[in-house]
Amino acid sequence: MFSEFKKKYIKNTYLYDLYRSFRYGTYHKAYSFWAEDFWVDKATANIENGTYVDVGCNHPVLGSITYRLFQRNWSGVNIDFDQKNIDLCKKYRPRDKSFCCPISDNEADVDCYSFDAGNVLNTLDKDAADEWAEKMGKPYNVRTMKTRTLNGILKEAGIQSIDFLNIDVEGFEDQVFKGFDLSKYAPKLIACEIHIVDLREMDKSWSYNHLINNGYTLISKIGPTCMFKRNDCDEVFY
Repeated sequence: MFSEFKKKYIKNTYLYDLYRSFRYGTYHKAYSFWAEDFWVDKATANIENGTYVDVGCNHPVLGSITYRLFQRNWSGVNIDFDQKNIDLCKKYRPRDKSFCCPISDNEADVDCYSFDAGNVLNTLDKDAADEWAEKMGKPYNVRTMKTRTLNGILKEAGIQSIDFLNIDVEGFEDQVFKGFDLSKYAPKLIACEIHIVDLREMDKSWSYNHLINNGYTLISKIGPTCMFKRNDCDEVFY
């Protein structure tokens, strides 16, 4: 059998020792903060030339959960209310369509809370902004912008279906989902920040219940990022 051949003639060799030493001396770079991009890359390995939608994308490379997919020839939509982030997306992710606006369940003028350009804690949620301002001892800036719905953005971008949806908007995830037609676009895999540490209390989250009640299952939690798989999708594995 091959396993016996491998044990006798491959593993117990000098070349194999060199190979293992080389592997130990190399590393794989994670782009996203919690290395979720490794997990997403593996879970979607069977999907070629896929489509992603990244709400609250921030930087197109550093901290990005979708950049590894972009490297695999995926493309999609990036959304952020920081114009500098969107300018970078247009420069480094030319296949994508990138939009500068806050996302909510309707179109209205809202206050946007920004600590500085590119800060991952920039948000539409004042409570979240106040909490982080106190923790960091750092004030935020407030500016008014007009929101759009995710449905409206996807229609303009010509998106028909989604393989991977990421929503990372620091406490404003519920409002994003309320302006998104989940059954129409039916993402195969969804990443959503839910700031609940005890998994037994996950049902206190509106976003969690919304996804569970619409045919999704929570399959992993990496830091605050929860991964949901569409129940009838066989292309995503974990």
